[in-house]
Amino acid sequence: MSISNSDDSSDAPGFRPFVAPRQKPARSIKSHRKPARPYPLLERGQDPASLDARVAFHLHRLKLTGRRLRDCGFCPTYHVAELTQARLHLGMKDVCTLAHRLGIVTNELCRPLTAQEEFEWRFYRLSASRTEHVWKKAQKVWEERGLSLTEAAVIMGIERSVVSRNTKSGNKRGYRVFPYVAAVRLAKAAGLQEGVMYFVAGD
Repeated sequence: MSISNSDDSSDAPGFRPFVAPRQKPARSIKSHRKPARPYPLLERGQDPASLDARVAFHLHRLKLTGRRLRDCGFCPTYHVAELTQARLHLGMKDVCTLAHRLGIVTNELCRPLTAQEEFEWRFYRLSASRTEHVWKKAQKVWEERGLSLTEAAVIMGIERSVVSRNTKSGNKRGYRVFPYVAAVRLAKAAGLQEGVMYFVAGD
């Protein structure tokens, strides 16, 4: 007598094959969050060379403004934003404690900025204070050189949709800060003698 190892019961009386219920496809999640700030924005008249400002700058430079900073236990969560925007007064003892909590060298949080860092940060603050003005000046530059919006977006390294939204009249969603790297690329392609400062200079 042969013994079958098959467990096929499809021929059994009353058998109905299992059919998984149809499921609706998951909706794609679209994020409309603004990109993280590369540098802190200072209060009017605040000294960029102050200890509070330097610490805030270096936290951004080291990309330590998120969970790692919140979880290190240096200050309550509701003070983290103030710390990263240079609105929390610090002493050197505080900076040493913060560096220890983050596992980095204290000097990385308080050293003076290099000339290039100072320049890029100054450009960012000026650009953030007049976002629409800067975008309009950039648009004027590429249009005077006969470039299309698409060509300008490629040169600047910014998504076309972002460029289109920020140069559209009656923009109700607010303007993004014009990036320093994009300004460098456009200024070089357009041969601007003033360089990137052309975009943030007043008319």
